[in-house]
Amino acid sequence: MFRKFSAATALFCLGLTALTGCSVKLSTEETCDYLNQQIKEREINMKFETGDIKLAKSEIRDYESALEEFDAMLKDTAGKTGDKQLQESLISAAGQSTSALKILADDSSDFEAQMESISELNTASQQQNTEYLGTACPNLDSVG
Repeated sequence: MFRKFSAATALFCLGLTALTGCSVKLSTEETCDYLNQQIKEREINMKFETGDIKLAKSEIRDYESALEEFDAMLKDTAGKTGDKQLQESLISAAGQSTSALKILADDSSDFEAQMESISELNTASQQQNTEYLGTACPNLDSVG
């Protein structure tokens, strides 16, 4: 119940911002609720599941499309939050997934080399950002 209220409040604040031109920033909780709502409305998990199946068959386009949409959603949400650390975490997550996609799209290396390159993206800084995202948004729907 409270999460629905927070999501509605977040959307109201965004609508008010659009009408008045004010730059109201969402609280951490409102940001997390907004992101969860976007994940559900855009059916991001379903798009990733479809993409995963095709990715296993070496067809990357659907997975790439879902990832691009998710990255745009993360960046958009990052611009709406007043929590600077959460903003950094969202932007970092988008950057990491974009880098991983570029590695997967590179046909010049085998799957094992690609997985090794992707694991190298998980730096200490990236881990710290991921941990903060999990702490700030403990109820965030898992994606991918």
